[in-house]
Formats: sequence, C-alpha cells, structure tokens
Amino acid sequence: MSAPDSRGDIDGTIRRLLDQQADIRARLAVLVAAQHGLDLPQELDMLRHKLRVLRALVDHHGMPLPREPELPREMVYLEISPVLC
Repeated sequence: MSAPDSRGDIDGTIRRLLDQQADIRARLAVLVAAQHGLDLPQELDMLRHKLRVLRALVDHHGMPLPREPELPREMVYLEISPVLC
C-alpha cells in the first residue's frame, strides 16, 4: 500500500478502511452466529429461568418491583449496573 500524499487522500483512505472494517465485522458476526447456532427454544427457556430466579430473589428480600420506565432511573440511583448473563 502506497503512502497517501495529501490530506484528502488520507481522509479517503481512512474512510475506505473503516468501511472495510465494518464489512468484515458484519461478515464475522454472521459466520460466528452460523458456527455456534442459535437454539431459540433453549434461549427462551434460559430467559424464563432467569426471570423466575429474579422474581424469587425479589420476593425473598421483599423488594418492590419498579415499573419498567422507573427501572433505569432506580438502577442509576442505587448504582446498580445491568449485567448481561
């Protein structure tokens, strides 16, 4: 690859490389998903299990359940960060 000789060439090269990088990432995401597969019934069962566990935890500790729009505000107030499992 030759060195760009002007500011416009540099900007264009950067833009082109970023576009290529985005394309490669998109292709990799598709390939990784295809490689590992997605078992929707299993994923749904896991989400239901997580919901049951969270509800049991809330009931056990007598915690009030906030309405959905209040949840992010309360998480910030309590300094709780959401964790993706």
